[in-house]
Amino acid sequence: MYIRSKNIFDNTQVDIPIAKADRVTGILYSQNHLVISYFVSENQETSYYVSVLNTANNSIVKTLQFDATVQFMTTDNTKDLVLGYPSSSSTMELKVYTLNTMELLGEYSSDTFFTGVNDGLFRDNTLFYLQGFPQPSAITFLPSIFNIETNTSNSINILPAIEAYAQNNNIANISVINGAFDVNNNTVLVSANITTATGNSSTTKASIFLFDFNGNMLSNILIEEDFRPFYIFLK
Repeated sequence: MYIRSKNIFDNTQVDIPIAKADRVTGILYSQNHLVISYFVSENQETSYYVSVLNTANNSIVKTLQFDATVQFMTTDNTKDLVLGYPSSSSTMELKVYTLNTMELLGEYSSDTFFTGVNDGLFRDNTLFYLQGFPQPSAITFLPSIFNIETNTSNSINILPAIEAYAQNNNIANISVINGAFDVNNNTVLVSANITTATGNSSTTKASIFLFDFNGNMLSNILIEEDFRPFYIFLK
């Protein structure tokens, strides 16, 4: 497996060998570091790895081996990286590293399972993440908060507020897309498409909902038609 680093200004590029990989299971980019989880199957045995590439100098910071597929990756967007993998059918192991050196900072066990390359945050030993929600439903996730030291979690139930908004504004359908935490203000932003129907015609507009950590809808910003806000970035 190679990672190609290309300079779009002078069109130069370099291919960086990572490892032999049968399948890449996750990719995360933060602070000039590319984190790749993958597995290798050989001689009827499967090995699970995470490699971290410094994209500033195109060097491998470290490659780590795990007992199972790393199912969860997130950062605090500054210096720490959180990796999670299942150690049993009911327990997930969480490891916290310094992103620049991949020095192990802490290890924790949780009976809460996290999956995906998450758009959440890690701050003060707390994970702010998007937990998948059982389908069918008007929402695909619940914003959730998990303290890795106390092993306690809290989901922010935004569904009642969304259902009330739809009912009070004659909305035919609300399709939730993504979410982002504003930890400094204890709020969650949720992007969605809102469809209104009039007679035989319908109109879809993009929207950003703002919720507090109790699930109360604080505001709603209608953006424009024919636009799907897949990502939310906070400055």
